[in-house]
Amino acid sequence: MKRIFFKYLFALSFLSFVFYSCDKNDLISELDEVSSPDLVQLKNGNVGETAYADAGTGEFTGYTDDLIYINTDGCPDYGVYKYTLYAGKTNNAGTVVISNDGDYLYVSYNTNGTADLGEAHVYVWTDQSEIPTKRPAPGHAPYKAEDINADNYTFMIPLSDFGTSEVCGSVFYVSTHAALVADGTLGDDADDGNSDSNDGETAYAGGLNTPDGFPKSKGAWWGYVTYTVDCYYDISGTVFEDADNSFDLESGESGFEGITVDLLDASGNVVASTLTAADGSYLFEHVAAGMDYSVSVASGPADYTATENASGFSIPALSSCLKEIDFGFYKADGDDDGDDDEFSETAYMFGNWSFCDVQSRWGWANYIEPGQTITETIYGGAGQCDISKGTAVGTSTIEYALDGTLTIDMAYFSGYTMNNIHINIDSDDPTTITPNMNSNGNFNSNPTSVSYPTNTYTETYSMSGPLYVIIHMEAVNE
Repeated sequence: MKRIFFKYLFALSFLSFVFYSCDKNDLISELDEVSSPDLVQLKNGNVGETAYADAGTGEFTGYTDDLIYINTDGCPDYGVYKYTLYAGKTNNAGTVVISNDGDYLYVSYNTNGTADLGEAHVYVWTDQSEIPTKRPAPGHAPYKAEDINADNYTFMIPLSDFGTSEVCGSVFYVSTHAALVADGTLGDDADDGNSDSNDGETAYAGGLNTPDGFPKSKGAWWGYVTYTVDCYYDISGTVFEDADNSFDLESGESGFEGITVDLLDASGNVVASTLTAADGSYLFEHVAAGMDYSVSVASGPADYTATENASGFSIPALSSCLKEIDFGFYKADGDDDGDDDEFSETAYMFGNWSFCDVQSRWGWANYIEPGQTITETIYGGAGQCDISKGTAVGTSTIEYALDGTLTIDMAYFSGYTMNNIHINIDSDDPTTITPNMNSNGNFNSNPTSVSYPTNTYTETYSMSGPLYVIIHMEAVNE
């Protein structure tokens, strides 16, 4: 009986020794590779602790219109960021490039020849509190590719997966795992001749927080990078000779070449300058969204007076591409007699709705409902909708009877007459009919039989419902 008892103790001691001698790191690494932050880790000093790293942001490398695999129309363009792909924590194995368009988040792996991509697994979070504190299992990643055996691979991840409606400024936390294999094997199309020093390694992308790779601690390791969607818009227009002083760029009017146009920030600092082309056009490309800007002509052509956007054009919180931000210049005295007293200005009936709030032009509309009457001053040359810059040349009355009869009556003050009357009447506010208003001649209710010049004008229309009425004309002195 004693022999049996001693044999039992010996066997038990031997098994305990074998169990203790097992590689604890292998066991703990398996326990660390979890998909939930709630599982408990085994710890013995640093043994078993996950080498966890917020790898930080990437390096800005350009815009999406430079990438062949992203189809954007330039409105907006988005920023492109590059991250280092680290194998075995510190070995440079290539890059991961993250970008987006309006529909997809693109995660593009590019190895540097030290190995090929065997598998790739991507986790994406939009809330930092959702990120697990331990390595999420690569095999459980929602976006994965296996048997890649190539130098490059790109994930197209639908933005709809994250329920995001406001793309610009959105922040994504992206964990990019890769299992690397040797070059030129398992169906790779070619061996590039480089050493396969990263063959068999695990790799993750690192950012500015990991310039030399991930921490050299024991246990499972991983990381995630931060990607913020940067949006960029274009601003364009023309610097032109406003030959008829209409404050609008119209057919047949020519542009000025070589004029300096400035883009300024909210503090008035010049952030970019450009010269107009032969046709007077200018372009500011890739202007960062969300900021306040203004555009102005640094110095107009000699002997000309500024008309359209004379005081510059303000842009609050840039959120779209802006075209036709034009700047007009009028040569008031064309007869070289030194007499600048001739008055010829574009004019609008003052109104309760301002173009200056939504468009690159000045002027007003009046919102009116049946049963209302509006009487306002007609101002000539009130650039930027600033009546202190304009001249009061007459008055206009809009009377809208309950039976739908709309009467417009205009009378000029002594010394002034009207040319080229243009009227637009629509149930939609002017922002929705902009294409019809690129030229005042396209207004929908222009007079067809008026003998110009005239001091008065009256017209009656049969209408219904609430309306926006725009009254524009050219005012000249008698």
